[in-house]
Amino acid sequence: MPRKLPQLSIKHIYAYLESSVVILTIPISFLCVIIIRAFEPLVLIRVGMLNATRIGHFAINTELYLLEKAAGINKPKSRYLDIFFAPKPLCNRYLLKKWSEHLIILPGFLLRGIYKINSFLYRGNVFTATQESSRDIFDLLHFTDSTINFSAQERFIGDSLIEGLGIKQGAKYVTLIVRDSAYLERLMPNKDWSYHDYRDNDIDNYVLAAETLAEHGFFVVRVGSVVKKKFRTSHPRIIDYAFNGKRTDFLDLYLASNCEFCISTGTGFDALPHIFRKPCVYTNFAPLGTFPTFQEGLVIPKHYYSTRLKRRLSLKEVVDHNKAMFILDGGKFSELGIELQENSPEEICDACLEMVEILGGTHLVTNEDQFRQERFWKNYPLSKLIDGQPLHGKLRTRIGRSYLKQFG
Repeated sequence: MPRKLPQLSIKHIYAYLESSVVILTIPISFLCVIIIRAFEPLVLIRVGMLNATRIGHFAINTELYLLEKAAGINKPKSRYLDIFFAPKPLCNRYLLKKWSEHLIILPGFLLRGIYKINSFLYRGNVFTATQESSRDIFDLLHFTDSTINFSAQERFIGDSLIEGLGIKQGAKYVTLIVRDSAYLERLMPNKDWSYHDYRDNDIDNYVLAAETLAEHGFFVVRVGSVVKKKFRTSHPRIIDYAFNGKRTDFLDLYLASNCEFCISTGTGFDALPHIFRKPCVYTNFAPLGTFPTFQEGLVIPKHYYSTRLKRRLSLKEVVDHNKAMFILDGGKFSELGIELQENSPEEICDACLEMVEILGGTHLVTNEDQFRQERFWKNYPLSKLIDGQPLHGKLRTRIGRSYLKQFG
């Protein structure tokens, strides 16, 4: 029986052709590296690869690069020129267009060979311009405006598209992103992504929060370019944008730039409202040690359940465990006798309503609430280094009030 050939998308065919061109240009690329290095005393030319296949890194890493550059952080002392390329498949073409307004971005077939040869010969050195961090350890986002701005024409189109979703002009809405494995499985189907499964969550657990917010006058827009399950609710103020056929790269950006806040599980899309300085409610977050401490908002983690003790661990117990705080491979949790359990619908709803209070100016923090917050963060390893780099900067987030009261 003949072997069935794998189905290739246009994106994968394009990436294959681009790789073939890169191979053919190796001699020229090698010569370019030599020339660029020779001119280094006069002008340092750095070639960077944007992390353009993943929306989170494409958004926040690039924003932080630009902010650090403007602030003179990680900036060469000599004259320099940074040039970038974006590998395929692109996660969002309109975001590439907007970054092109601030960066020199050339086709990958021109720069990929130069980038790879330099990385091999010089291990990157100062010749690489790529921003690898997605964490604002210098507290730049809080004191700056978004790098990306929309023109009057873009705002007109964006407002019209939002009205086309059923959201009247001026109405408040919240974006909702719940991670599952669909995007990575489609993007790179031949790679085993199961080590990320601990980050997956059930969208059904968000119905209560969405419907409660809708009753408070908000529209709720469930987003996602590729997701597994539809959002099972019939409330007229809840829009399953991920499935309604109206999703575009541009509208993803525009929705994120105008939402009141974003409800997320700590996955790629939430970087879009982040770069537009919108707060976020992080739910089902894991691992505990990588909390987005630099972003103003709320966070409630997944429950760490001890298979040995047969109960959920308190936040203090997880912090004391230390190893469990920084696991990025789901299989490692079982080795420590820990299962990650999802937040209940009620826990998610409580965190969202607390954010509504914060934004509405009615958020009351009792002495007891503040004591719990301070006690938790006092024991939290804010000075933790990963590969010699700090993981946290200025503390700007809070643990959800109800969650901390019950599990702190």
